[in-house]
Amino acid sequence: MFGRFGPGYRLIALDRPGSGYSVRAGDATGRLPEQAEIVRRFIDKLGLEKPLVVGHSLGGAIALTLAVEHPGRISGIALLAPLTHLETRVRQKFDLLYVPSRLLRRIMAYTVAIPLSLKYAEPTMRFIFASRPFQVTI
Repeated sequence: MFGRFGPGYRLIALDRPGSGYSVRAGDATGRLPEQAEIVRRFIDKLGLEKPLVVGHSLGGAIALTLAVEHPGRISGIALLAPLTHLETRVRQKFDLLYVPSRLLRRIMAYTVAIPLSLKYAEPTMRFIFASRPFQVTI
């Protein structure tokens, strides 16, 4: 997206704690209000005046929470393939990724997840970002 916008646009990518290259604090819950508060503090720290917040996947739910809890801090939200509803169970394709124990998740992250993610990155990205049929529900 950064290369598609010309002069006059300022794009900022936020690496939410626990996602991408960052680490989430040990006492953090990762719940939506907590993550929306992190985004709000980020906006304030950079002195951004009512930015348009774009949320993709879980970021969509975080952008919605930000809009509900801090509407005066943003000009609007744009949601890209947002995860907006709590799902009753993990989707079948993701069953193997669900680990309920926090300790086991930490151990797996440092011993298994990174080597396996490097091995299976390409087919996983093809699955996640494959085009889906467009559907409008009214």
